[in-house]
Amino acid sequence: MSNLLTITNSTLSQLSPFSGRSWQFRDYAERDALRLSQQFEIDDFLARLLVNRSANLEEIETFLEPTLKKSLPEPYTLLDMETAVKRTLSAIHNKEPMAVFGDYDVDGATSGAILLRFFKILGIKLDFCIPDRILDGYGPNEASLKLLANRGVRLVHMVDCGTLAFEPLKLAREIGLDIIILDHHKADVSLPPAVAIVNPNRLDQEYSQLSHIAAVGVTFLFIVALNRALRQSNFFQNRLEPNLMDLLDLVALGTVCDVMPLTGLNRAFVFQGLNVMKKRQNVGLNALYDLAGIHEEPTSYHLGFVLGPRINAGGRVGQSDLGMKLLSTDDEFEAQALARTLDEYNTQRRNIESTAIEEAILQSKQYSNSTSLVLDSPSWHQGIIGIVASRIKDQFHRPTFILSHTGGIAKGSGRSLPSIDMGTFIHQSLHQGIILNGGGHAMAAGFSIEIDNIPRLRDSFEEYCQARLGDIDLTPKITIDAALSIGAVNAGLIDNIDRLAPFGMKNPQPKFLFPYVKIKSIRQLNNNGNPDIVHLGLDLAHDTSTTRLPAVAFRVQDTPLLEAFMSGREGLFHIIGTLKREWWQGREQIKLYIEDACLAG
Repeated sequence: MSNLLTITNSTLSQLSPFSGRSWQFRDYAERDALRLSQQFEIDDFLARLLVNRSANLEEIETFLEPTLKKSLPEPYTLLDMETAVKRTLSAIHNKEPMAVFGDYDVDGATSGAILLRFFKILGIKLDFCIPDRILDGYGPNEASLKLLANRGVRLVHMVDCGTLAFEPLKLAREIGLDIIILDHHKADVSLPPAVAIVNPNRLDQEYSQLSHIAAVGVTFLFIVALNRALRQSNFFQNRLEPNLMDLLDLVALGTVCDVMPLTGLNRAFVFQGLNVMKKRQNVGLNALYDLAGIHEEPTSYHLGFVLGPRINAGGRVGQSDLGMKLLSTDDEFEAQALARTLDEYNTQRRNIESTAIEEAILQSKQYSNSTSLVLDSPSWHQGIIGIVASRIKDQFHRPTFILSHTGGIAKGSGRSLPSIDMGTFIHQSLHQGIILNGGGHAMAAGFSIEIDNIPRLRDSFEEYCQARLGDIDLTPKITIDAALSIGAVNAGLIDNIDRLAPFGMKNPQPKFLFPYVKIKSIRQLNNNGNPDIVHLGLDLAHDTSTTRLPAVAFRVQDTPLLEAFMSGREGLFHIIGTLKREWWQGREQIKLYIEDACLAG
């Protein structure tokens, strides 16, 4: 059996995957791959993976070796950036009290922590305020702004929020607060009163290449510009100048957790940020690594699925400012205590979330013929509706809003597909009077709405999605990069895959099809004492080969995979998954993480 097998999409269309999802190969231009391989002297297999990702042939070197030197733009290309720097420079020289006001998610926490750390090195202590998700809602509110003003604050850096906060910012001006907004959410034609609104998604912003960076990316560009201005003013003549590269671990964390596309500048942020993270310089992150049991080099997976959920947990079901405190502290004892608290909140979050997901799945069956899903319940905790929206969107491959309501008002959170700009829909809904307030970007949004308007929202969103998706087949799909034989799996192949990292939005981890394999052995793995969860460990091989490939299948309880694998020892399977290098007792092992399978023949 050849190492790179030739199987067509026509063959895949005849299969019956256990998950119910359809399988298809990525479009592949063999001529482009050959040109790429010859021009850059890279392996044919790596060239194929690059072409599969539609990598621009003129930008391959930057993609494979992303650096900020090549990717970082001039910060002043962003509107109001120079004004923001000048106002902050004035506040520093005049010793004006300053504060950070941030969102309660990871993007907000990392943005705020970057400012706190940067100014701490300058010898300046910033006040800070993070609103409570339940009591205050998203973004600035009048009570918090009055509190900051009463503390003597005169300049507020508002991160990951504020672009649509018209009334609160009007009050801020009246009570003597100057506001600088560092945000990335969709803007309106008109903007609220502020000293500066630095946002690549302003409608009057021409430099569109930055439209997909997170607020933490905007914040980093701000401190790059501010640091340069301080240097030019001789501020560092008798002071230590901050090493901005040391803050890239936080930029990477916020970028991945806000599900930004890992292309261009974002790819450089995360690539370089992971290198910084390997040094474990951030005391708070280090405490979280140890608590979560991360012993290997961190990857984008650890950021998005291990560290991020714990940092988010405080804002979801606990105390909203814990994430920013953890990421900005240099006290090891405080960091360990904060990490433990966040881990406990994360456990609570998982328990609350699992019940809500089950209920949302049942409710979604009422809308099986719809292009979109708008689901609501008074019993769902407002802190987890974003996660539930993400899970439902992934399971049904439909743009999804999840709403939780108490009294006459509901809070909603949405997650979208690449074809549906959710932030634009929220703006339209605001102008049409469907929702009370809200904001977001292409892939996610949040809002408030009167309960009586939920049916109107459902109809409007369905119409919006129908117009953009039309007759597109919404059956969930698994996209495969190549079909491989087990004999093709070796360290060199994994080295080629790793050159594509970091993986995430717009740069998914390659998935491979292993056709006609047998299960040579199977066993249940440790489920941490939870009898409701089943993980499987398997050894796979082709029928006539002695070469085996270790594999794992996680959370297969209540799925056809469990019964098929446990009873199918004598049969042949087609199996799809991702390949990862692991280390066990000092020895390298390559393992297949199974995503789906079907019977072969």
